[in-house]
Amino acid sequence: MLRRKLIEKEREIDRIQGELATAKSKTKGIRDKSVERRVTSPTSPTLNNQELEAAKAELRRVQEEVAKLKEECARQISHAGEQINKAKESTESLEKRNYQLSESNKTLLGHIEKFKKDISTMKEHYEAIQDDFVLKNSNLMSEKEKLEKSRLVLAKEYDTIEKELKTLRETFNTRQDTWIKEKLAIEVRRKI
Repeated sequence: MLRRKLIEKEREIDRIQGELATAKSKTKGIRDKSVERRVTSPTSPTLNNQELEAAKAELRRVQEEVAKLKEECARQISHAGEQINKAKESTESLEKRNYQLSESNKTLLGHIEKFKKDISTMKEHYEAIQDDFVLKNSNLMSEKEKLEKSRLVLAKEYDTIEKELKTLRETFNTRQDTWIKEKLAIEVRRKI
């Protein structure tokens, strides 16, 4: 965009310089005509006042136009110089900003690579943990089944022992009752 403006300004300067050259050639042409008139009219060594005044007026007008064109050209050149300086400053600023963004981009890419590595490491760690969990879970399930079977066996043994203990108590109680009855019967016999 700045390059396009610079090219436009250069074209404008060339156009103004062309106009200046045209104005210079016009003044040269007028001067040449007045010199020709003086040279071609040997019979009248001086121009009449009216022609002289017209030529002077034309010369002044052309000189003023040339002066205006010179001023315009100088102003345009100055303006173009300012625009070129601004364009250079903008270009330098943009290059600096581009460098900063490039460095920032490199930093961000480094962070992204680090995050990718971290994610990869975390995935591997997660998979290892998951494998470990599955293994431990299957071990715990098989251990649970073994313990369940052991519990069932122990429950059956408990029931069996409890039945035997109950039977033993009944037997003990029955024998004790019998023993107490026999003891009482012996005591009753002794007393008699």
